Amino acid sequence: MTYLFVWIFLCSLGSCQLAYSMFLKQPCGKTPVPKIISGSNASQQSAQYMAGIFNTTHLLCGGTIIHEDFVLTVAHCKSTQTLFVRLGAYNINHPTDQIRVIETIAHPQYSNSTYANDIALVKLERSVIFNLNIQPICIHLDATLGKQIRYYNAFGWGRTRNAEQSDILQRIFVNRTNPMICHLYLGMSPDPKQICATTDQGDTCAGDSGGPLISKITYQGKNFDTQFGITSYGTRECNGVGLYTDVSQYSGWIANIVRSKQDRSVVSRRSNGMFLYSDCTGDSIGSILMATIVGLQYSAKGVLITDRHVLTTADFSQDNPFSLAIVVMGMEFQASAIFKPFADINISLISLTRRLENRGALRPICILETANIAGSLRITGTGQYGLSNYVINVQSLNWQLCELELRRNIEQNQFCVKNTFQPNALKQFGTAGDILVKKILNVSGMVHFVLLGLVDVSHNDVYVITSAMANAEWISKIVNQNE
Repeated sequence: MTYLFVWIFLCSLGSCQLAYSMFLKQPCGKTPVPKIISGSNASQQSAQYMAGIFNTTHLLCGGTIIHEDFVLTVAHCKSTQTLFVRLGAYNINHPTDQIRVIETIAHPQYSNSTYANDIALVKLERSVIFNLNIQPICIHLDATLGKQIRYYNAFGWGRTRNAEQSDILQRIFVNRTNPMICHLYLGMSPDPKQICATTDQGDTCAGDSGGPLISKITYQGKNFDTQFGITSYGTRECNGVGLYTDVSQYSGWIANIVRSKQDRSVVSRRSNGMFLYSDCTGDSIGSILMATIVGLQYSAKGVLITDRHVLTTADFSQDNPFSLAIVVMGMEFQASAIFKPFADINISLISLTRRLENRGALRPICILETANIAGSLRITGTGQYGLSNYVINVQSLNWQLCELELRRNIEQNQFCVKNTFQPNALKQFGTAGDILVKKILNVSGMVHFVLLGLVDVSHNDVYVITSAMANAEWISKIVNQNE
């Protein structure tokens, strides 16, 4: 069966950054999406975005992960019992994670008779840790974009042709049609915030409510799965005509709810309210605690961000943690766990089995959620015993120029810097795992060096940096849960 996808170019050469910043959650929607009655089994990757909303006995409806604290669904998905969401479940009976719902926020103007404003957010008891099985779908914040989309893939675990609920996630292709079709078949006319859609392959059906309509949009040559609708209402016979909530028309409402109710703690319990870890680097670049990570196949560089967590660009996610040796200040430590946020994001976090004590004047590097990538930037590398031993002064480089110089794509969580001060003089330095830092003043006027990112690759004085700031929330959650 052939499925169509819609690709829309959101940006010209000068406006791509604006287009990407219009997503509710970044990064998002990066997995290819190759009852539903007469639908086919979805790809296992599609399940990364999906949530199954359950009461204590059975599946009520579907939903989508749009943020680490929120799932998007329909307002008519409600129960007097405690609700749970199952996440990362290609087979709904075998989820990767299950989290209790602590609050359901239905649109205040939801109508139970016309299904107008049939949209809701459910707040989770704890934040989701994104991994290879659980990812957020993109929600674009431009309310006008949805009107341009005509074709979608719908997903759900609802009733299939044999009237049984499917355990395996299903998908079906639907297309936007004239609202009069819904008036004819459903006896109600869609309002401007609803989508009338049809399919000749089957239909969404009971149990699919709350599931998404997904299309692709393109940014910088990369495809992003983006949600434009929510399955809301159809005929009892599930005969191919359905009413869907137009997510684009509620993007402002969604963003306001998320921003007002999300857990704003982006620093660990050991923080001082500004940095991830309070006892972090002072005013000397030589005081940064660096690490060497030795695996079975190769070794790599890393930097301590707390007294028991090492950040690196090396991918040790397939290794047994106990096979790694982490050398800091000439002392050897063992890893207790290895964490990685996305398969294609070149960053890993390693937890140590014990804390680093007696470190003298050396400190873990400071991490902020945001920092201006301008001014005096420095790359520093490691030498004997993991201490900093050289500094390269660099400045930020426009991503288009960076891609031209390197002849490769720059990922969405990366940026570039260039050595324009001593070109060709330090080519042997600034290798993978070295760090990009900047000196700042904290609120008390004290000087600190903060981590902006880690070197991924370098060529001809140009350095591709994997951003620590773009991953600050993920890093903080891992640190909090593994102290």
